[in-house]
Amino acid sequence: MKILLLLFFLFFLSPQTTFGKDSKMKNSTSESLYNFWASFNDYTSKEEIEKIETLNATFDYTPSEFCQNGIDPIPNVTTPGGLFSSTAGLVFVDTATGIVDLDASTPGTYQITYTVASGSPLVFMQSITINAAQPASISYNNNGSSSTTLCRSSSNPTPIITGVSGGEFTSSPDGLVFAGGGGGGSIFIAKPEENQKMMSSTGEIDLNASTPGEYVVQYTTPEGCVVASHTVFIVDLIDAAYSYGSPVFCQDGIDPAPIFSQPLPAGQGQVFLVTAGGSGLKFVDNDNQVNALIDLSESAVGFYSVQRVIFNNCGTGGFTSSTINLQIIASGNTSFSYSAATFCKNDPNPVATISGTNGGMFSSTDPNLIFADAATGEIDVTATPAGMYPIVYDLTGICAATSTPQDITIVGADASFSYAVTEYCSGDVDPLPTITGTAGGVFSNSSSSGLVINAGSGLIDLDASAEGPHEITYTTAGACAGSSTFTITIITNSIADFEYALPAYCQSDTNPSPVITGSGGGSFSSTAGLVFIDANTGEIDLSASTPGQYTLTYEIPDPCGIVVQKDITIDSENPTLSFETSLDDAPFIASPGATIDIELGRKLEIRFPETFNGTVSWSGPDSFSSTGTEVEISNDIQLSNSGTYTAAITFDVACGSAPTTYDFVVNVLNSVVRLSPKVFLQGAMLGTTDNLMRDDLRTLGYLPNDTPYSDGVSVDGSIFNDAALDADNIVDWVFIELRDAVTNTTVIDAQSAFVQKDGDIVDINGNTELTMTATTGGSYYIVIKHRNHLGIMTATPIALNTIPINIDFRDGSQATFIKDSGAEAQTSIGMPVGTVGMWAGDANGDNQITYFGASTESIVIRQRVFDDSGNLFNLPTYPSQGYSSTDVNMNGVTGYFGANTEFVFIRDNVFSNPLNIFNLPTNPVNQQLP
Repeated sequence: MKILLLLFFLFFLSPQTTFGKDSKMKNSTSESLYNFWASFNDYTSKEEIEKIETLNATFDYTPSEFCQNGIDPIPNVTTPGGLFSSTAGLVFVDTATGIVDLDASTPGTYQITYTVASGSPLVFMQSITINAAQPASISYNNNGSSSTTLCRSSSNPTPIITGVSGGEFTSSPDGLVFAGGGGGGSIFIAKPEENQKMMSSTGEIDLNASTPGEYVVQYTTPEGCVVASHTVFIVDLIDAAYSYGSPVFCQDGIDPAPIFSQPLPAGQGQVFLVTAGGSGLKFVDNDNQVNALIDLSESAVGFYSVQRVIFNNCGTGGFTSSTINLQIIASGNTSFSYSAATFCKNDPNPVATISGTNGGMFSSTDPNLIFADAATGEIDVTATPAGMYPIVYDLTGICAATSTPQDITIVGADASFSYAVTEYCSGDVDPLPTITGTAGGVFSNSSSSGLVINAGSGLIDLDASAEGPHEITYTTAGACAGSSTFTITIITNSIADFEYALPAYCQSDTNPSPVITGSGGGSFSSTAGLVFIDANTGEIDLSASTPGQYTLTYEIPDPCGIVVQKDITIDSENPTLSFETSLDDAPFIASPGATIDIELGRKLEIRFPETFNGTVSWSGPDSFSSTGTEVEISNDIQLSNSGTYTAAITFDVACGSAPTTYDFVVNVLNSVVRLSPKVFLQGAMLGTTDNLMRDDLRTLGYLPNDTPYSDGVSVDGSIFNDAALDADNIVDWVFIELRDAVTNTTVIDAQSAFVQKDGDIVDINGNTELTMTATTGGSYYIVIKHRNHLGIMTATPIALNTIPINIDFRDGSQATFIKDSGAEAQTSIGMPVGTVGMWAGDANGDNQITYFGASTESIVIRQRVFDDSGNLFNLPTYPSQGYSSTDVNMNGVTGYFGANTEFVFIRDNVFSNPLNIFNLPTNPVNQQLP
């Protein structure tokens, strides 16, 4: 009973009533329903009513009218889980989803019910109408096709309707515009469930307002059934112009494709027609519509006219066209040949026979081949050297091609040859010819000319040949024989000699003249110092000449003259000879006097550097005797006794009262010791990577010949030349001291020396063994000093003898004297791993390195820079160059401020001092010497 009452209310009183899940009835009608149920509370409890309120069995088919041939509709359901049913004649695809099978249903109006079973069943109903399919068709042409191409410049078209009329027209996609205005123009239909859509009752298309493109026009009958559609292509006038990129093509080229001025829109077709030239032009795959690639290899050579026709275009008759002309030419053929593969140089010039395409050029990769005409291949065999040459024939242009190389051989009929000059003296070196033509020929000469020549080599025997001109012929053999001539002239040499009566003369003798034999007519000359009274006769002015040995030359200046040389000596009346000494193979130096001091065990050599005519005999202590202008007085440690060594000179020519003996007093020093110290200077090691110190001062030429130390020695500068080994090049002067073993402030002996790049200390002669005056076998402190580095000393006295001992201060394990507890006598900063060097930075020579304070190094560094004569503007950044103690890093430049400043090194050393525990800039690094 409750259900019947509910259905009555739903169907007759309020068909739009719905229920909400979490609310009361949604409108006044729903409220009436609630009250209706409430009036029957004897039959239905309030809980049941509230449960009904939470259910909503509404559904909706949109729209409610369908065509039998339309798309099966699917309802929108609020509460799923129910079942659909209908009055008879309607068929569901699925009663659970409510999909209606329109094709299977009978046209008519149906009441559809949706029932949800939940305790008390809830139902909802809706009416829909199915209309029978109505046959109709539309077309914008009368040829029955399913599409039509329309030009925008044409009149607006109206469709032809077949079947049911009175419907509406729509189109898709956007862009097509139906004609508006009165009399059944386009109208807008607005529906709540759809966007607005352009529709037309006539289907007339406004072509000018429409956008070119492809569109589908649909026709809907008055009953709302879409029964027909038609595709239209709206196009502008398409330019049919095109090209193939070139008017000429080669048969072996790449097949060309057409290039269009405008792309072809959908709905338009095209075809390419050969309108002139016949059937010789072929398209790839016979496609003359879509791709239209010309098949060059299959096409015949010739001229062609090709027309492009575009159908359904807006031109006359529904098409437009464009015609181009093109040419296909044959592939290049570069075959050629010569009449032979080998030609003689005296043959006529050969010309190539071209069996392929003319118009090319001949060439060779060998530039020595000369063409008389590169267009015909004519070879200039005379101008071309003998040899084999590759020749090619090249065609340029559209059908460029290069032939296979062909080798042509030119055989030398060239008998060219020559001699170095055309005139020879009979005393010259026998000449050989230079053959520039073909080798292997024969040399000959007229037997009457008196020339003696080797027929195979062409060597001329000048001494054996007659004087005068000679024509020489050279003849080659073989198929390409030839000959050539060359003329020479032989002139007989002059004959002369000279001789003086004696090989040597005194300045007081009568001036001598030589005896000249032979053709004569020459003149005399001599090495510098000899004076001639008459250069033509050779008379010598003895008194005006400087004593010495001379080479005299007698020369006859004719083309085939002669040069004769003889030696002669002029001695002075009282010759004074000088001598030089050398210790331990060092370079010889001039001895300052007749007394020579030499340490025990050293080797002494004495020599007379002048050249004189005579012999020298030596005598001395210990039965010493020797001969020669250079003598070794002692070797190694054999010299032990002092004494006088006498050189007795016997002159070959005694002129006046010349002395005949020289005495040399040798004083042997018994108290000597020897040592070989080694040391690194930190300043010269900074910035190096090869474990060798820099020798910038040497390479820049700044090292002085005079020592900067107190002993005042000098060198001649040759010791600063490049050494055989880079490690042996000189870095700077150093000063060596031996101090007393008991009183270590007492200096026993001292001397200047040099330190090399590897740290070796050598004496001023380059000896690695330093010899110092001290009691042999005694012990001494060894001190090394440098002009801007802090001095160092051995920690204990070292026993020294005549046998050298190595003292290596480079080794960090070498013990050094420490004056201040905790100090370090040397530094490892900037040094190679495992080594130490003397502290750098004592620019003012006060035996300490100071960065900041009263006696700072900056005072002398600044003074050096500002006092430099080149610093015209008193710039603090000026680099002062030269040898100075202010050059801390020993690079030849003193810098006060800027890139070359010395203070970086001084600062680093001050702050690295192990005694500067508070990193004070005023805390100096002190020298550790007593």
